[in-house]
Amino acid sequence: MSSLPAMIPLDRRWALTLPPYILAGLFFSVVLIGLARFSLHVPFFEDDLHLVRLYSPDELQSVWQGPWDPDGLETRGFRPLTTWFNHLRASLFGDSVGAHRLLLLALFAVYLSMAAALARRVFDAAWAIGLLGGLLTALHVSSVFHYAWIADGIHLLQGIFILCAILFALRAVATGRTRWLFVSLLCIALAMLTREDSVVVYPLTAFFVAVDLIRNRRWRTRRPVSLALYAAGGIGLFVMYWGWRAAVVPNATALQFSLGDWAWSMAQIVQNLGDRTNLVVWWPEYILLIDVWLVCLGILVAAALFALPRPAQHQAAFWAATLAIGALPGLTLARTNLLLIATTFWGLCLSSVLANLSKRSAWSWLCAVAIAVFVLWSSAIGSATLQTERNPASLEWICGETSWIYGPYSHVTIPEPRHNLAAQRLYQFGISSAGDLYAKLPDLIDEALTHHRYAPNDEGRPFIPRFAFIVYPGWSEWSCVTQPGGVYWKP
Repeated sequence: MSSLPAMIPLDRRWALTLPPYILAGLFFSVVLIGLARFSLHVPFFEDDLHLVRLYSPDELQSVWQGPWDPDGLETRGFRPLTTWFNHLRASLFGDSVGAHRLLLLALFAVYLSMAAALARRVFDAAWAIGLLGGLLTALHVSSVFHYAWIADGIHLLQGIFILCAILFALRAVATGRTRWLFVSLLCIALAMLTREDSVVVYPLTAFFVAVDLIRNRRWRTRRPVSLALYAAGGIGLFVMYWGWRAAVVPNATALQFSLGDWAWSMAQIVQNLGDRTNLVVWWPEYILLIDVWLVCLGILVAAALFALPRPAQHQAAFWAATLAIGALPGLTLARTNLLLIATTFWGLCLSSVLANLSKRSAWSWLCAVAIAVFVLWSSAIGSATLQTERNPASLEWICGETSWIYGPYSHVTIPEPRHNLAAQRLYQFGISSAGDLYAKLPDLIDEALTHHRYAPNDEGRPFIPRFAFIVYPGWSEWSCVTQPGGVYWKP
């Protein structure tokens, strides 16, 4: 083994000295930039228009004592770090959408590298399993939101805090050093101050720590006092956060308990390509890909239950459990853009099953490779399509943009250059008021249907997107193109 470096040119030996997670970050950076190339320069849209901007000192101070959105439009809650993060990146990159998205891709690469490191720490999994799990996460259709939708990139920062909390807690348990528990508590606090649905960090961290203690028999050697103090500290943070949130945002969105919405969220996660509810119009070729993936999924479930050895089954069951826990925010709000954590554990579950299946025999190896290649390829098609259809000529875009410039959301704080650019785009389609959209939309839909325009075209004419950009139960009720003449709102 000592002779291996001598076989490598001197100018390449440096790569052997880099920590694996750095190499993983570089790998994911290259993959993500290649994947996201379709949306790097897509203009600001929807929430981007008013959330990612410079805030006044008074606004930045107010989010510590009230709602996170000074415009009062978004879901009411206490998320001060979200507003501060939006202000920081706006001060760094202004209106450069390319720079904003490159930042998000960098955060995504860091996040996926941490997920791969987590898989290695829990099961001593090979880095290849973590890399495959990260690829499955990156190409999952729901992951497009986190780099194409600039405002939605906040989920990446939230995810980094959550994974840090888990990793530092596991490090404390493994080393017996209490200081890492305090760092984990800090990460929990940062995650909660970013978004309320970060509350999922509590059951996740408890589950990871409990499994580590039992699996490695650390409960015999680790001092229970430290973990008791850690639990008490976590409970204290929980009580302080929710108490302060209730005091300063009394009408904030309350936690709910809808098993149906949670089950819907779970279904969205395991369908890497999305499902039929993602389609605004019938797309037979893509529906065929979805059906093939469901067959592949059935094969993997059968393999996990009946063909894998017991340790491999335990790994699959562990990641399936973390997936179910990670999807708990769906109990309160079921939306495809809230599934980052759960989707990550689903990717690690799939990669674990595929890796263990490939060890069974030559035929099993061929089956695992074929399924992995298929899901990566077909998911990439869905992700690319979803990106290319976020285009100012999309009828969904035209409807949504009109609502922000002339409709019910026009009162929010949109920087003047963005406002003017959006108004110019709408004017190209003859829309300069809310009434214009209501009058012209049926004709625009009929024109797109007549010419079978379901994708951007060189002429820049309006088209009906194949994919709904964001999906949640009942989304079709507000889609402006699923029903001819339907609109989000009426002037």
